[in-house]
Amino acid sequence: TVTKTTKVVTGSRGWRNVFSLPISYDVNMVAHGTLLDPSNPQLLYATGVHPEGYNRRFAVIDDQVFKIYGPKILNYFVERG
Repeated sequence: TVTKTTKVVTGSRGWRNVFSLPISYDVNMVAHGTLLDPSNPQLLYATGVHPEGYNRRFAVIDDQVFKIYGPKILNYFVERG
């Protein structure tokens, strides 16, 4: 169920839409510095269970995060196949 409310936020022209969706997620702790280590499968497992031979993932990465970790992220997925 999606709940939407619209609220005027200023006396001038404009509005804010607020959506409410059920959201759930798991948090798994990993040892510091090991998340992007290609020998650690946890990041790959976090994308869910996929059929054998399914090697595609879709990732959205903030540009600032990519500036810092981009090469490690790319290397992780290249090494994991």
